[in-house]
Formats: sequence, C-alpha cells, structure tokens
Amino acid sequence: AHLLVSGCPRCGMTRGWLHCGNHVVLVSGTPYSRQCSDRLAHMTNHCVQVSNPHYDEDRQTLLLAELDTALGRAGVAAHVQHRMEACLADVLAAAASAPAGFGLLPQCFELFGVDFVLEDCGNEELPRVWLLEVNAGPDLAVFGERLRPQCVKLIEDVLSVAVEPYFTERAKGEFVATEGCSCASLAPGAGFSKCLWAAPPKTASASDELLAFKRRLSIAGNWAKALHESSGVAIRGPQRGA
Repeated sequence: AHLLVSGCPRCGMTRGWLHCGNHVVLVSGTPYSRQCSDRLAHMTNHCVQVSNPHYDEDRQTLLLAELDTALGRAGVAAHVQHRMEACLADVLAAAASAPAGFGLLPQCFELFGVDFVLEDCGNEELPRVWLLEVNAGPDLAVFGERLRPQCVKLIEDVLSVAVEPYFTERAKGEFVATEGCSCASLAPGAGFSKCLWAAPPKTASASDELLAFKRRLSIAGNWAKALHESSGVAIRGPQRGA
C-alpha cells in the first residue's frame, strides 16, 4: 500500500492520504502449509518467491482491485482498503506524538510503502488486516511489467498533489489561514483517500519550521554522539568539525 504524507508550503498543514487503487498484492505460488520450514508457503516477498522455479509474476503480482476476482469473494478489496485507512490513521497519530522521530516540514512530502498481511478467517468472515511495517523507501519495482502503467499513474498522482500545485509559486512569508487554502481538496481528486490525519505547523512560516527542524536534528545528533562516546564505540562515517 502507498501512503503519501505531504506538507503545504502555503498554510503549513501536513496531511496523510492512502492511495485508493494502486496497491500491490503479492501472492504465494505455493499452497498454504502449516510446515513453517516451507518459506514459499509463508513469505510472499518478491525476493523469496522468485526462487520458486514455477514463479509466475503476472499471476502472483496483483492489484488490490483484482483480489475479489482472485478469491471469488465480493467486497474483500473494499474491506481491506477501509481497514488499512483506519490503521494508518492511528499509525500517523502515534508517530506524530513522538516528534523527535517523525520530523514534519511543510515544504516536503514523502511516499511511504506500507506492508500488510491478510489473515484468512473462513468463508463467513472477511479477512483480518494486520500491519507489518512502514517503509520510508518503497520499492516500486514490485509492480512488475504487467502493472507498470499503474506504477506510473501512482507517481503522477503523487506529483499532482505534492509538487505541481506549488511548483511555480514564490516562497511566501508567514503561512496563510488553513481555511483559505486549497491543499485539503487536492488529494481526493487525484486517486487518494480522504485525509487520514493532519497536523498544523508549530511556527508561523516555512523558514521558522526549517529552523525548528534543524534544532531537533542537532539535539538528536548530539544525543547519538553522546551514546557513542559513553560506550566507547567509534563513530563511523564523515564527521563535521566543531
């Protein structure tokens, strides 16, 4: 699944949206087995499934919208989309409560790849949807050749929400009022869900937000340096002089 978190340079509000269509479903080519030693029956990761000599990318890489037909059950895809949206609304709220690890900037955006797993609950109940992880660097190659047009459409939708509306604008001073900004209405018209989460800016302008971010980054860097020094573990990588 693909989650867009984007900040508006006009009003400073940061919002999160889940794409409504172009989610990739990875399917195992091996029937489910209770034998945990059979990785191919339990792990649908592309890097695992390609080791199967009978791997078929077209049959094992689906869109979420194709799941109903693949399972022969109506309503599964809509149910999964709804549960993913509810889950990610909670995830974003929890992440925002720890600003040291989730730094927001109104002039930036990020596309996250979110992995979920479905739990079969039998024919009488829709599958449970469990969050596995959130990736800051989603591998878009997972779409494969058949779904490449959907990957391109996803990127076009991201750019139409997070970049194009602001591309020709000059940087302004203080943020405008949120009520008078059009940023909230951009995503639903470009293939994304309703807004799952929103956070207002903590300062009055984009430049002030950047300065606050730099301060938080400096605090985090000094904390990490202190940990290394107290443990006697050398810091690797390029270091900036005092």
